[in-house]
Amino acid sequence: MEIGPSHKWFRNFYKRHSKLKEGQAETQDRGRSRMANIRVMDQYFTLLKETLDRLNLKPSQIFNCDETGWSGKEKSRQKVTGIKGQHSYQQACFTPTHITANLCICADGRILPTFLIFESGLPHTAYTDGVPESLMFGYFASGYMDHCLFQSWFEYVFIPYCGSARPVLLIMDNNDSHITLDTINIAFKNQIELLCLPPHTTHILQPQDVHINGPLKARVASVATMLNAFGKTGISPFDADAIDKTQLVESHSATINKFETLVKSSSEDLTPSTSSSTLAYAENNTSTDKSICITCGTFLGGNPLVTEGLIPQQLADIFQPIPCNLLL
Repeated sequence: MEIGPSHKWFRNFYKRHSKLKEGQAETQDRGRSRMANIRVMDQYFTLLKETLDRLNLKPSQIFNCDETGWSGKEKSRQKVTGIKGQHSYQQACFTPTHITANLCICADGRILPTFLIFESGLPHTAYTDGVPESLMFGYFASGYMDHCLFQSWFEYVFIPYCGSARPVLLIMDNNDSHITLDTINIAFKNQIELLCLPPHTTHILQPQDVHINGPLKARVASVATMLNAFGKTGISPFDADAIDKTQLVESHSATINKFETLVKSSSEDLTPSTSSSTLAYAENNTSTDKSICITCGTFLGGNPLVTEGLIPQQLADIFQPIPCNLLL
């Protein structure tokens, strides 16, 4: 019966490799693993820099909008002291239905009036008592944003409160409710540039997702928090290296080679026979990377665990596959 390494072996292993740590793997959907890579980041920051240079914007002209929501079932993270055997309760602050808040922040620390969206209908109580008159209220069947509500917010909140300086840049995710022909026309007439983030990258590039919405649900965000949000996402001041690159996923080299070959073949309008030979070259490159030395049995062309995208390059020296001649 085979048994694995002992706990003592693992403790010594972590001592020898201090940059490793033990923990639970975070769940990541396929969209994020496909889009959160260096290539997509480079393309985005190239577009962002070109936009900022072309418009010659100050921080007071750069905005980010995003939605966050409450279901009424959130639990407090704070601990309280109670009597053993008895339950401790906290008064609920929201209705048991979903509420969406469309927030918009500026790179100079300003916060535009919030747009609250209720589920199914507006509350029967005096929900406007004690709140600023600038707040906007609406409702939708699901309690989430739709294109009509977003266009209303864009016309009656963003344009009046973003300031008189033009042009203005509004950065947001590429949700369908944000992009309609009417909204684009209104933005064009008011000299407002709309920049959508790449899909499945908001956890890295969206200022509010990175540094605002989480703390907001626990406490009111400060002006310093707003400024840090734009800084940590590399928007203002512009810095493509400011993002958290530990959340990026390395692209599979074989997949990239095939993609580049297909793009090149399509752009040059190659004949079918030439295209076949070009694709075969990509396949040959892949097989060469995985070839094995006849003498020592080691892999040529690099660690196959890295080329297949199973581990990052910085761990290549630690996790070395066993040479084939030792397995025989």
